[in-house]
Amino acid sequence: MVVTLETNQDLFEHQLELEADMLTGGVNRFRKARDKAIEKGRESHLPHGRAIVGTVVGQVAQGIEQYLANPSNPSRDIAWKRVRNMDAEQVAYLSVVSLVDSISRKNTLLHVARTIGTNIEMQDRLDRWVHAEGSVAKNTIKEAMKKAYGARRYGLTHKMNKDGYEELAWLKSERVHVGFKMVDIIIQHTGIVKLDTQQTERKRRATYVKPTDGTLEFIKAFNEYMEVSRPRYLPCIVPPKDWTDVQGGGFHGHDIDELPIVRRK
Repeated sequence: MVVTLETNQDLFEHQLELEADMLTGGVNRFRKARDKAIEKGRESHLPHGRAIVGTVVGQVAQGIEQYLANPSNPSRDIAWKRVRNMDAEQVAYLSVVSLVDSISRKNTLLHVARTIGTNIEMQDRLDRWVHAEGSVAKNTIKEAMKKAYGARRYGLTHKMNKDGYEELAWLKSERVHVGFKMVDIIIQHTGIVKLDTQQTERKRRATYVKPTDGTLEFIKAFNEYMEVSRPRYLPCIVPPKDWTDVQGGGFHGHDIDELPIVRRK
């Protein structure tokens, strides 16, 4: 079979189209996974969510330490009473993750506060349970971690209550107080979110937790970069471009730039 120059050129053009499709496929895959995680309230698991958590959690921990060391009214401060013996970094991490999980969704301050307070309460109960029961509680938690989040949470709560530790539970009002305080600390020490009070359809007023303009710009820019960084790779239909260095070989077009010779996870 004689392969003409025109045929080779056609194959090369097809290869360039294929590489463009690889990039488009990667973008679509990224956006689909992003939208699914946001819908399920798991935004802290996304690349931009992890970046936000990693950037601000230290600042929030410092804010919590300052708050615990200098309470304005310790005899009446419900939040301070609940978290004063907990690890500040642990409380900060749970607070930031809980908030970031829904940072792109329109949630009321009450909803966010309840979520944060509930997650911190669970950690407090587990810590107290482990302190009392030792290895028995640790082994139960280890087995529970193999299950889905909802089943894990329900199973551990049921087990603690069954074993007589139901009194470790917080009141609903205590969860909300803790959540409100954590949101306040996050706002004061990071500025990643703000409060926005609006009038509802029933002419009532509701306060929402919303990302600041800077946070929205960061998320947009971060995702625009990330979505093109992982194309949906396919085999070449012409010989791959020669490698002359540790990156830049393999694909021929400019849609997929600087492909490394060793793919990173």
